[in-house]
Amino acid sequence: MTNFMGKFRFRRFRIRENMWWTNYRLESILNHNIKPLQESWPFQKPVNKKQLKHYYEKIKEPMDLETMGKKVQQHAYHSRSEFFRDMELIWSNSKDFNGEQSEFTSKAKLLVDITKEKMYQAYNDDMARLVNNISKTTWTRFWPFLTVTYLNLDIFYPRLGSKEAFFDHLPTSLV
Repeated sequence: MTNFMGKFRFRRFRIRENMWWTNYRLESILNHNIKPLQESWPFQKPVNKKQLKHYYEKIKEPMDLETMGKKVQQHAYHSRSEFFRDMELIWSNSKDFNGEQSEFTSKAKLLVDITKEKMYQAYNDDMARLVNNISKTTWTRFWPFLTVTYLNLDIFYPRLGSKEAFFDHLPTSLV
């Protein structure tokens, strides 16, 4: 039972680590790639209710970059798709309120495109990091086997005496 609990704790740690990594990536994309853009100024803060009362009558689910930043800080996004959905919601709200041909809508579309590109880059970076970690682990784990395969067996495994004796000690699934 304790072994199971150890695995469970490790899994919970990995989930937290992945959530932290996701939030770190999302915060980086938002703060370094989206908010500094000149085109993002209309979407930086929530729409003022006093200035545009009819906005909230037409738009039932408002979204802005400040709200997204708060959600990132509160770890409210559990996946990249939730983050991307909110970015698309900004664009959709702009289309609904301002129209398809509005300059605000084109700016929102640009933000969505940049977010998609940056999220794709982050995903590729994460996959490259993962592949690198797997290759390091595999190389380390199977180093004695590779050594036996390419070098003289008697130097590294003198007690076995021969290559056949080494393979006799391996499970049949590895041979």
